[in-house]
Amino acid sequence: MQNNFKKEVIKKLGENLMEYGFSVQKEEDTENDLLTLRCGFVLSDEQPVPMVMEMTFYNLDTNPILQFYTYIASGLPAELIEKLRPVIDEFNCYAPLGHMGIYDEDSQLYYRYSLVFGEDEDIDRAVDRSEDILELMLLILKANYEKFETKEEE
Repeated sequence: MQNNFKKEVIKKLGENLMEYGFSVQKEEDTENDLLTLRCGFVLSDEQPVPMVMEMTFYNLDTNPILQFYTYIASGLPAELIEKLRPVIDEFNCYAPLGHMGIYDEDSQLYYRYSLVFGEDEDIDRAVDRSEDILELMLLILKANYEKFETKEEE
């Protein structure tokens, strides 16, 4: 049942996102039981920055988890990362959802959030919840992108 739930949610979410004009790509890793949907988007019309949000299903005991993940930049110089740390801390204090951080080994700035579903979650409700989270994350990224762009230019 859980595998069917994940596939149906990804399928419907992908179809809906394509209707909204997003580019969408699905990927299944049967060996690790992962199902991923990649959604391409642009943060700013003035300065188009192509980005990708990955939505990947994982399992937590009996409950499926859909993790939303996007990296904002990678290969950042160490001095820029140090400038970004206080901005990230402030962002995380006030962010209504999700978490921003830095993967130090790749010098990668990321933003992520995980959504846990109940065992008997309705597929349409799960898709609606997922779309709500994606919309909020995109709004949060757009609203805060300038903070990170400014630090990069200093």
